[in-house]
Amino acid sequence: MSQHLRLRTRRAGMFLLPLTFAALLVAARPVRADNLNLELTELAKDVQKLLKGRNETAVAVGQFVPLPGTNASAGPAIAKGLTEELVRLHVDVRLRANLTVEGRYGLSEDAKSGRLAVSLHVKIVDKAGEEIVGLKLNPRGIFGDAIMAALEGLTYDLPPNADGKERDKRIEYSAENPHAYLENTRINAPGGKPFAIEILVKGADGKFTPRAAYEKEGLAFVELKNNEVYRVRVINGADYEAAVTLTVDGLNMFTFSEIKDPKYPDKPLYDRLLVGRRGSFAIPGWHRTNEKNGSNEFQVTKYADSEAAKLYANSANVGTVTVTFAAAWADEKSRPTDEPKNPDSHARSADLGTKRGAETGDRYNEQTREFGVTRAAISVRYSK
Repeated sequence: MSQHLRLRTRRAGMFLLPLTFAALLVAARPVRADNLNLELTELAKDVQKLLKGRNETAVAVGQFVPLPGTNASAGPAIAKGLTEELVRLHVDVRLRANLTVEGRYGLSEDAKSGRLAVSLHVKIVDKAGEEIVGLKLNPRGIFGDAIMAALEGLTYDLPPNADGKERDKRIEYSAENPHAYLENTRINAPGGKPFAIEILVKGADGKFTPRAAYEKEGLAFVELKNNEVYRVRVINGADYEAAVTLTVDGLNMFTFSEIKDPKYPDKPLYDRLLVGRRGSFAIPGWHRTNEKNGSNEFQVTKYADSEAAKLYANSANVGTVTVTFAAAWADEKSRPTDEPKNPDSHARSADLGTKRGAETGDRYNEQTREFGVTRAAISVRYSK
């Protein structure tokens, strides 16, 4: 099995497309930093400034946990991003230090813009866990439909032509009133079609078969056991190509990619997947390279051994797979008619975890596409 993918332009990036038949992977964004990275960059600067004010040169990055009532698992992604930004500023990040930066995150309305965002509340504590008086950090608002879905583990659908306020309302409603849209082994976007995902589990014979999901308190769950290997099948029933992002435990499938952006050598070149019109593709694992055996399987493991734990040593809940979908097109003639011409006016840009398992035989190539606003997000939990 193989693939190829690529995207470039203002709202495009590079895609990797499986060489078999149905999928592409989306790569480099036109602007490297997304809203999460932008906010973490500013947060790192604030932390650096406060450290200098106390003549401290080192800091530990502690827990980032969801606000009460939020069933999310993006702490590893937030902590990893903040650590990278601190290191870029030459701050000494240690496992143990006199001071630790930690925080909570959750959906809220941004006071300045009135738009929905993931609010990141951060504090600096001493070795006793007490907040340092005088070292106050301003909350950061993280905007963007796709990043909010990944951070919060949401399932929703968004009419592409809906304005920003309407999109916010739908996202907020899905967070407060979760519902799982299940059909046999498929976990659908609201309304059923055109998007869905399946979790495929590797059997003793080496074959992958879909495993049925179930609903609990409005959330979709699939039972996965320690050491099981799984794939995520993304299904596009639309008459246009779909740009897809996949995050596992808050980490993008390209987090460990060895192919870096020439302009940002510490960042992966790719960040999303492209699936052909009326096609599907089973994502084999964590991307490393585009060559054969260039991916590592998604393998369930005890939390202490998971990729999330390696990047971020805490006991926060993990076990959320989130996939977001957007339309993609090669030229203006194939652009979906309902895709907004001015996307910026519509959308601002546990016990178990998953580790890197054995290498897979999949390979990727590149294709160039442009992609639009987020149309749907689907999340499934595999640990609780």
